[in-house]
This record gives sequence, structure tokens and C-alpha cells, in this order.
Amino acid sequence: MLDAKSKKRKANQQWRDAAQPAGPFRPALTLIELLVVITILTTLVAGVIPILSPNNDVRKIREASRAVQNYITIAQAEAARTGRPHGIGFVESAPGSGVALEVFQLEVPQAFAGFSNFSRVRIANSSLPLYTHTLQFIYGDSPTTDPFPLEYVQEPLPPNFLRRGDIVEVDGVRYQITDLDQDGDGNPEAEADFPQGDFYTFDNQPNPASNPITIQCNYLSSTRPLLSLVAGGGTATAPKEYRNFRQPANSPEPPLALPRGVGIDMVASGIEGGTLGGFTFLFNTYGTPAPSNSSFYDDTLATFATPQINSVGMMFAPSGRIERVYLNGAESDSVAKVMLLLGRVENASVDPTDPNFSLSASVSDSDLESRRETINWLNLDSRWISISANNGRMVGTANTFVDPRQLSAAQNNDPVIDQVAEQLFAARQYAREMRREGGR
Repeated sequence: MLDAKSKKRKANQQWRDAAQPAGPFRPALTLIELLVVITILTTLVAGVIPILSPNNDVRKIREASRAVQNYITIAQAEAARTGRPHGIGFVESAPGSGVALEVFQLEVPQAFAGFSNFSRVRIANSSLPLYTHTLQFIYGDSPTTDPFPLEYVQEPLPPNFLRRGDIVEVDGVRYQITDLDQDGDGNPEAEADFPQGDFYTFDNQPNPASNPITIQCNYLSSTRPLLSLVAGGGTATAPKEYRNFRQPANSPEPPLALPRGVGIDMVASGIEGGTLGGFTFLFNTYGTPAPSNSSFYDDTLATFATPQINSVGMMFAPSGRIERVYLNGAESDSVAKVMLLLGRVENASVDPTDPNFSLSASVSDSDLESRRETINWLNLDSRWISISANNGRMVGTANTFVDPRQLSAAQNNDPVIDQVAEQLFAARQYAREMRREGGR
């Protein structure tokens, strides 16, 4: 029999035998072998990821498209919630950049009826040829038939409160403030220097304490006969209560910053229909560029090199439809559709006469592909957002594939600007038809 020590030695040997691996001994990886494995894996991952996912610019443009659509939906929801128009706006990031990098919310403030219960206006027929009426903002309620006597106290309207284009309603009659005298010195500014939407400063108004603010306006609409409100012969009305319907202003909501390198191309984007004419941020209608003396262009230039559409606003009614579109502060109603093109910032150009846009039939396939990478409306990575004005329906669509060499303007070797117009018309086909597509 085994003694106790022998049994213990035998048990220990069995335990060691069980702990040994069945196969031959394999040492651990050396540091060099580990580095080689890591290098191989890194190379494989770097090569496979671009194949399995879209490139970074495509992804960012799609993300920007979804973000802008969501932002517009928020504006439509706010209009429905408040019962007042709400919208979005964007401006050129820098003069001449041709691109907007962020979108902000717009809201219409509540109608303003004065700073006190005694805020009033008086109205008289205007003696100036450009206007129909004159408004005087006063503080008090003493009836009189004298034409604007000096004993009335001025309504304490602060500077940068009234804006050119505001609408004032008195007894159901609406007047639009159109006075070109921005600072109150009696000398009108040029319309290009004081566009609709800019504020009155009243910096140089003489003796404001004894000479209440008077401002020129034009009759807009009425629910009652106009003659019952304003007498003839320049006589002013008695003081009357009023409501000032102010123009849209920036909402306190934070703006939407587009992903780095992505922007709204303000040359390719535009509207269809509208009282300002056709499809225009750049063009009035297909094949018809806006004339060089248009207010949307620098009329000191002989070419179309500097489009002046540098701010765009779009207001939605509580029903969700587009109520108004503002281009440089000027209102364009009867808009049928708004189409925004999101693309690469570095591809933006404000010069529609750029020779790079001329793609005649003699251009080679390789040259076309390299140019396509630098022109947002020909680049298939770009995305359109199309918004129907009559119901607010919104669709994100791809750029239509266009071979600009096959277009008639290129075949006829027409001027570059005509080629650009036809390229844009063809590129926005899906957006114009509001084709909905799936995918990421």
C-alpha cells in the first residue's frame, strides 16, 4: 500500500498532467507579430468602409436635406399652433459667396396697437406723387379737423421699430408704409438703399417733441368705402385707433447650421411662379435671365456677374401652405413652388457667365465628369428640396442626370448664361415633378 506521502505525490502529478495542453507548446505572439496583425486589419478596414458606406460628402448632403426638411416642418407646426404665419429664412453667408450656410426661423409678431391706450393715428391724403396717404402717429384723443396741428404729442415710437412695407389698418382700411425717407429729414433715399423690410431710424426728424412722426403710405385694401374715412382737400381725420401688422422677424429659436462643407446654392435654387417672375433667384424664366438693370442685379455691371438675391424668406400659413416668399425683403406672392438645392460649398458660384459652365458638344467624357464634380446642379451628389405652395407638401429629390452637351443651348453654342439656364431647367426635373424617392 502507498503511504500518505506517496498518495500526495501521485495526486500532484495527476493535477500537473491535467493542466498541460494536449498538443505541443505554443508561445505567445511577439510584439512584432502583433503589430503586423494590427497593420493588416487597419488596411482592410480602411479599404472596406468606403465600399460599404456612401462617401462623406454624400452622407452630409443627405443629412442636411433631412435636417432642413425637419426644420421647415417645425415652422409649419408653429404656424398651426399660434395661428400666425411662421417660416424660415436664409441669407448669403458672405457677399458674393452664392451660398447659405444656416437656416433660421421667422415669425410674424402680434399686431401692434401702440404703446398705450391713447395711441392713435391721423390720416390725410398725401401731397407727394408717389404716395396716396400720410399717417401721423400721435398720443391723445382730442377730435379736430385741422391738418396735422403741432399741439399733438408724438407717439413715442422708437427707432428700428417701423419697417418699410409694414401694414397699418385703420377702421378696416389697410395702408402699406412705403415712405422712402428713412431718417425723417424730408429727403427720400434711393429705393436700392432703403429696400422693403429695412427699419426707419427717424435720426434726423426735426423737433420730434412738437412735430409728431408723419410717414407716407399707399392704400392697400379696404372692407369699407375709403371716402368715409379720409376727407378731401388735405384735411386730416380725427385721431383713430390702429393696428400695425409687422413684417416677419427672426424668431428666438436657434438657427439650423448645415454640416461643414454643405450649403444652399442660392444661384441654382429658386421659385416657380410669383409676381417677381418665373423661376428666380437667378432667372426670371427658363432661357430668360433677369435683365441687367433688374433690382436683383448690380446694374453698374454689364454682365450678370453679381446676383443681388442675398436674403430669402418663406412664410407658412396655419394651414401649412406657403403664404408669402420674400426675396431681398420684396414680397412675391402667387408662388407655385420653391426649390432649394443643397450641394458643396466650394462649388457655389455667383457668376452664371463662368466659362466652366459652357459644355458644348465637343467636350470629352472625361472633361465632363471632372466639370460635373465642380457644378452643384450637375453633380449627382446634390439634393433638391421641393415645396408645393398650395399645400406645403415637401419632397427631397435627387439631382436629375443631365448631359449638358445634348441640350439645345450647347448644340447651338449659345452664350454661357443661356446654357446655364437650360442646364438648371433640366437638372430640376425631379424637383419640379416632386418625385419622392427612398434610400438613405
